[in-house]
Parts: sequence; C-alpha cells; structure tokens
Amino acid sequence: MGLEILHKSAENMHENEQFRRIAKSMKILFDKMKWDGLLIGNPYTTDFSRFRADALLYYNKGLIIIDLKDYSGEINLPTSFNELKSSQWYIENETDKRRTLVKGGSYKNPFAQLNTYRFTLKELIKSNLILSESINGERICISNIFRPSIKLVRDVPRDVPYYRITDETTFQTLLCDFASSDKFSKDAATEFKRIFPSEPWIEMFDLNIAPKENIPFLELVDDSFKTVISEFINHPEQQILILESGDTRKRDEWMQYILSEATSFDIPQTEVWAHSTRIARRIKKRTGIEPQSLFCTIYGGNVDNTIDAETPEISTEENSENNSEKIPEQMQDNVGIRSDKELDDKCLLILSEAHLVTRTLFQTELLRFGTGRLLEDLFRHVKLLATKRKIIFIGDPYSLSYGKEDESALSKETIIQLYEGEVLKFRDKFDDRNESAINKFRGNLISSIDQNKYNNLPLEWDNQTLLNVDKPQAEKLFHSWFKNPVENDPEHAVLVFKNTDSLTISRWIRKNVQNKKEDFVQGDILLADNNFNIPDEMGLSLPHRIQNGMYLRIEEKLDRYEETIPLKGNQPITLKFIKLKVTCLSLSPQQQAEIWILENFFTNSYDLTLEEQIAYRIFVKNRVRKNAKFEDSVNQKKLLESSQYRDLIRKHNELQIALNLGEKVKGKLDEVTVQINKLNRKEKGIFEREAFLQVMNTDPLVNAAKVQYAYSMTVHKALGSSFKEIVLNAFQGENRGITNEDYFRWLYTGISCGLDSVKIINPAFIHPLMNCVFEDTINVSSPEPVQVIKKTVLIFPEVQLNQQLKKFSIAELGENVKRGGTLLSNLLEPHGYLIDNVSISSFLLKLIFTIPNGNVLEEKDKLHIAMNYNGKKEVTVIKIDKAGKSDRELIEQCISQLSENTEPEKEIASLKLPVDYRNKIYQKWIDECASKGFLLRMTEDHNNQNVFTIKKGSICGKFRIYFTLVGFFTKMVMIEKSTEELGSEMKAILLDGNQA
Repeated sequence: MGLEILHKSAENMHENEQFRRIAKSMKILFDKMKWDGLLIGNPYTTDFSRFRADALLYYNKGLIIIDLKDYSGEINLPTSFNELKSSQWYIENETDKRRTLVKGGSYKNPFAQLNTYRFTLKELIKSNLILSESINGERICISNIFRPSIKLVRDVPRDVPYYRITDETTFQTLLCDFASSDKFSKDAATEFKRIFPSEPWIEMFDLNIAPKENIPFLELVDDSFKTVISEFINHPEQQILILESGDTRKRDEWMQYILSEATSFDIPQTEVWAHSTRIARRIKKRTGIEPQSLFCTIYGGNVDNTIDAETPEISTEENSENNSEKIPEQMQDNVGIRSDKELDDKCLLILSEAHLVTRTLFQTELLRFGTGRLLEDLFRHVKLLATKRKIIFIGDPYSLSYGKEDESALSKETIIQLYEGEVLKFRDKFDDRNESAINKFRGNLISSIDQNKYNNLPLEWDNQTLLNVDKPQAEKLFHSWFKNPVENDPEHAVLVFKNTDSLTISRWIRKNVQNKKEDFVQGDILLADNNFNIPDEMGLSLPHRIQNGMYLRIEEKLDRYEETIPLKGNQPITLKFIKLKVTCLSLSPQQQAEIWILENFFTNSYDLTLEEQIAYRIFVKNRVRKNAKFEDSVNQKKLLESSQYRDLIRKHNELQIALNLGEKVKGKLDEVTVQINKLNRKEKGIFEREAFLQVMNTDPLVNAAKVQYAYSMTVHKALGSSFKEIVLNAFQGENRGITNEDYFRWLYTGISCGLDSVKIINPAFIHPLMNCVFEDTINVSSPEPVQVIKKTVLIFPEVQLNQQLKKFSIAELGENVKRGGTLLSNLLEPHGYLIDNVSISSFLLKLIFTIPNGNVLEEKDKLHIAMNYNGKKEVTVIKIDKAGKSDRELIEQCISQLSENTEPEKEIASLKLPVDYRNKIYQKWIDECASKGFLLRMTEDHNNQNVFTIKKGSICGKFRIYFTLVGFFTKMVMIEKSTEELGSEMKAILLDGNQA
C-alpha cells in the first residue's frame, strides 16, 4: 500500500507549501522503510469542527497529529507541563536576533493548540466503533513541525508525554523513533478517509511556467485622467481600466466626469454599479447618483423577483472562507446568474468603490449567489471576450474590503486570472497639500502600505482633526453624542475591531448614558445587518423592504415568538424572535414599519453559531413545506403531463410485467426507475425553489431582521459610511499584530470614516526601536598586552611578494595583507627566520617561522605570529601568538619596525550611514550623544548588524545593534566599556523613550 496522501487546500499559501515539502519527504521515507500509512492534509469535519490540525498521519507505528509552523530560530521552552500549556512562546532569529511570538491559532501557544486537537480527536475515536477498536486515544502523539532550522534551548519537559517539536529536516527521525501499541489498520484508515473527505494529493514537479510580468500601476498627474479615459474608450481592444485613489471626493468626481462625457464618446449605454444596495445608498448620499447593486443586477436568472438579498459583510474575527466552509452545502439554496441580454454589446460599465468587490468565497446560511465569488460572477455575467463591452473599476487601493484585499477588483493579478486581455491600471498621487493632522496621518499610512514597511507610525495631534482621548474623555463624548434622541441617521459612532467590543460599548452607552436597563426599548437606534422584506397583507403599506446599513429607531416592542428546533447529534436550538415597531430613519420621507428581529443573532455578538445557522435553515424549510406542498401542485401536474414522464412510466410498467413473468429485465427496470426519480427530484427542486422565494417575500419570521445597536460598530461594518465625528479604539486585542499591512489598512479604513474629526483611544505605538532588547553583561575592559601593535588600521606600501610566501595558497588574502606578511618576512629573514607554513582562517593570517640551524624544530618550538585583518582587508593587529624558541625581544622590535613602514595613520572616520530606515535613527543617536558630550561613530556594517564606538574623554566603549530587513531593531549589546555605568548611559540616551 505505501503512503496514501490526501489533501484539502489550506487558506494560507505557506501552509500548502510546507505540507508539500513534508509530504514529499515522507513519501521517500515510507518507500525506503516499506511502511503503510495515510497522511491527510488540512483534515476537517463539521461533526468535530474544533479539530483543525494541519495534518493527520496514521501509519505502522501509530497516530500523529501534526501542526505546521512557519518559524525558524531558537526556542526557549518553558520548564514544566503547566508553563508549557499556559505561557507564551517566543522564537529568536539567529541572524538579526528578532524575537517573535509563536502563535497557536486562537490558543495561548502551539502546545495548547495541539493538546486541544488531541482531546477532540480522542473524543472522535471514542465515539467511533471502527476507530476505537484499532486506536488507543491515550497513545496519540502530537508534533509541531517548524520551518528549518530550529534550536531548542531546552527539551520538552519530561512530564509532557507524546509531544515532540521538530523541523522539516529532522521530523523523519521522529517517525522512526515513535512507538505506540497502535498498529496500522486498513479499516481504520478507510474510516478516517470517510470522516475527513479530501482530494488525492498531486505531487507536481517543475512545471516550467514562466511567471507573469507584474507591471506596476501608472501614476495619474493633474488632468492626465481625462486623457486616460479618452484613450481607453477610443481604443477598440482595451476593455478593462482600473483607477485608484485614496481620496473619496476624487473617486466620485471621476465617476461623474465619465457619466457626463459618455454621450460625447458615442457610448450607447452606460451603467454605474456598486457592491450592494447599502454601498449604492452611500454613494447616492454623496453624489446624487445611485448605482445599481451587483446583487440585484447579476443574480436572479430570468426570474424578475425581489430576492436581491445582499451577502453580509465579512466578520472582523473570521475570514469569509472559514465561515463558508462551516455551512453545509445541502442546507442552502442557490441564486443563479442573470442573463446579460439587458446590456448593449458596446456598453460602458463603471464599478464604483470597486475595492469592496472581491473574488473571495462567501455565502449566507440561507443562500449562495452564483458561485459564491462575486467578482468571478461579474465577469461571467458581462462576457467581455464575446462582446466589445468595457469596464472601469474605480476604488480605494488602501481600504479594507468585503473579502481579501489582494482578490479585489483593483488587483491586477486577480483580474488577469479572470480576463485574458490587456489590463490598464492607474493611481493618483496622494495630495499632501492639506496639512491637517488627519491628512498627515492618512499620508503616513498610505506611504507605509505603498512601501510595504510597517515599522513607524508617527502621530501628531492637532486637537482639531486628530485627537488623542482617554477613557474619561471618551465617556464625556458618549454623553454629549448619545444622550438625546436622534431624528436622522446618526452623525457619531464608536468604531472598534471586534463585534463583542461593539456590543459591550453599546450596552454601556445605553445603561450609563441613556439609563436603559433592558434590550430593545423605545428610542433605541438599530442598524440593519441584512436586507429583508416587510410582508404587506393589505397591499398599501410602505416600506416594502429594509436594506442592509439602514438605521431604525424603536418606537415600541410588540410581541415575542420562540421555536425549538431539534438537531441530530446536538442539543436542540431555540430560535427567538421579537416583533418591533420601528421608524426607518434612512428613508426619505421617514416611514414606520413592524418587523421581526432574530434575537439569537443579537445576543451572540452579531453572529450565529453553526448550530443556529443549521437550525434557522431547518426552520425556514419547515415554513416552506407548511405553506406549499408538491403534491397536487402545478409543478407536479406539469410533470405528470409531460410526454417524457409518461413514456418512462409506460416503459416502467411494461418492464415490471416482464419481470413478473420471469424475464431478465431487472437491470433495465432499475435504470428506468432512476430516470423517473431524477425527473421527480428536478421538478420538486424547481417547486421548492419557487416556494422558498414566495415564503421569503411573505413570511415575516423567515424575513427576520438581523440588527445591532448603532452606537458602536466594527470598522468592517462601517465600510463605505461617513460620520461627522468618530471615536476609534485603535487596540484590536491581545496577540493581534500591529506591524503589518492588515493593521495599517484597518486603521486607514477606520479614520477615513470621520469627516470633521477623529478621536483615537488606545493609539498604537509603532517605532523601529519599539521591541529592541538591551543586553549588557560584559565587564569593564582591561588594557591590551604590551606586544600588541594596536592601531586602527595598518596600510602597507607596495612591495614585491616574498618568494617563501608565494609557495602557499594565499589568493584569498587581500593585497594589503600579503604586503604586511612580506614586509614582516623581509624583516625576520636576516635574523635566520624563514616562513615554514601559513594558516588562514576568518579574518586571521597566522605566519609560522622556523630557524634553519640544521635541526628540525618541533612544532611547539616554532614562532607563530598572528596578523588580524578586517572585512576591507586592512590589517588591524599584529602580535606574537607563540614565541617558541625565538628571541622574543628581537621579534617585538621587528613588529614595531614594521609599523613604521605603514602609511601615515589617518583618524578613523565614521562609516557612511545607511540610507534606509536606520538613517534617521542613527543620525538622531549621533545628535543626542553629541548634546551630552559623547562622540558616536558607526565603525562596522555587516548583514543584520552594525557596530558603534562611543567616546567621551577617557571614557570609551563599543556596542552592536541588530536589525531586521522589515524595519525593526531587535537587540542592542554592549561589547566593550571602560566604565561600569557606560551601558546604562547608552540605554538611557539611545533606547529609552523609543520603546513600547
């Protein structure tokens, strides 16, 4: 059998790459050892959704749960089981000494993560008859496999059984050494494949695919935009144009200009589209132009219905891919892609706020639109290659999106995967003429994203547009903003990262500002989180529909309804509904309506658990079946009257009679039965789809609203919105990184929601020295030995190389070092000393001399002289390493004489400061030291480290600073000092005040 490898592609590319490497290595090992086994990459089952290991290996020696870690370096492990389970882990890079937190998903550390997975797998095995017969859950091994190479400062504690840490180069040893009582069973392997369905892993070698050329965007300058538009529209072959700007006003002006000039370009049809009705309303509020929602435009097939429900915005805490994977496929209905017959073959489409439209997979608990990938469905609907249509994508390249930013309609790489023609991309230059603090802040964020450097975020408060507030100040703002009832869309909001924080803040405001003690009372302002219909039994009521993002004010709480849904294998779920009378503040004129809200969504911090999603789907199915039955329906009648169905029934009856008479027609009869069942299922599916749409339009509980309080919301929810003033909590939570693109985009998106002023609470401190560690463990330096010539550098004049020296392999030595060796040999030869051998090592030339007195000297009696040199091949130190039987005083005189043959010593000048992010830091250090009487000079420049000397009168010292290529200093180490206090002085001058 060998090793069978299955794999479900992981969301992160590095996980797929790492799995590929270990899978290849395992395959070779298993073939060599003649083992049998099953390796499943990224195993997942909805029945045990907590089990999310990167790989599961079941083979001759037992069962191993594997988690892959994309870290390398030195790990200092805790010393006991409790510490291993509860302490954070850090890994230190050997090159730049960067200290990185080793994450374990949502768990404290990698061991806590794997230990939870092991417990879950134990429960799975215990509950499964086939697995429990072959596998002892107490003998499951768990292992973290790191990217090579890693070094453990100490081994895994002895009181932690069946846990190992290894890397990709040594994990084969673990597989050979691991031993348990479990043996490989084909039945158990088959059961694992059933529980964790995956595709066979395909081992691909060199495909010789040339990488696509990544052409950078072109910059728009002044009015070149108009020329770009004209040339694009008039070019017969160009169909896609991407226009990017971080300025909302400019993006709106571009859209308006294209629309106003469309007729002069002889365009038969121009359409403006946007992500959703919510975003379309925001654009209309700004510009007066209302785009069409993509969900209303491209979905719905040929059916003219009002099911234009929007896909919910993606959660801030879970990626949309993860959400969609949790929803069982059979529990959803699919809305097809509409025909493109309403579009002219030469029409021009403008997609406004295109950064919100992505290729990322998403689906709701009830519906999936098309393929679930909005951008892909847009291209399917428009059919560019079969027509002469053109699309202009206009968006913000720095904003968050409803999905992955690198899969948005602004990503040239993504568009190229969906379209074979030329793609033009332009971006305007950031306008830095506005000197307000908020504009400077946006400029700093934009610059960081453009340069892919997230090591510095200066905050300059002007107390007008950008303010730093503390908790008491925020409390005063909440009282002034939310004390009185509002009559229109709110002008103030508190923006946060997590839904849980949003709900907590809203409840605090209601309790402490508005004196409300229970949820959903008169005057509460709600924000719709989905689109929903308002059934109208009389036919005269308004409004008919509430859209995602509209604001509602509660006027009265009317009723409650609960229904308990039994779930197979799980506890029953109670769905709770509340009926409210509300005023829709976002409509003009404002209108009142009676709506039902789903309380489960609200109480679960604006989300539904997987079990609640399934229960709600069953609830809807039950409502559909209750109000419409396939039997005696028009659809069934149509099926029964169709000629195809009648022919199959006739044929079935004939075959049944033949079978009763003993003829061998059982196979044919079964085939006809299958065809009849297919027709039944097809027509029944059409019926249920139509019935579902009908219920969605008429049943108030199926149309239940998902709402949240409007006082606070996540930045993701606020996408596309604008407020007069906002408070932004810049703290996302523990263990959330801030020195990365995700955080900078999130921050940029949040501050872009504030029109007049942005108040930031808990601002993030980001500086290249923020996590720099100081180390000073050396003793005060002692004087050098007398025999050492200690000059900064020794530069020797040109000289013909010594013949004795030429006999040895000295090509790797610099010319200056060879000259020094020659001159020293020339001084010693008249005294009878000849070169016997040379030894060359890193930055050291060792010359070994002997005396030709007729006797062969033993090694210990020979003269050894050490000549040190630096990276520039400049000799720095010459000294006697071993005197042997030489005349030591004579040798020291020759070494002293050699120094007189050097060129005049020049005072060492500081090396030129680097031009990257270090420049400003180092220059500031030099200035700070000078102000305190110290002379600071950079004397060495190596990969990932620099060396500085410090001097003040008789006080001198030296330190090494380690840095990373991504813009941070990691460690400062004193390596020489003439006084005990110098280290602490350097730390105070150079680091203090620049660390988080």
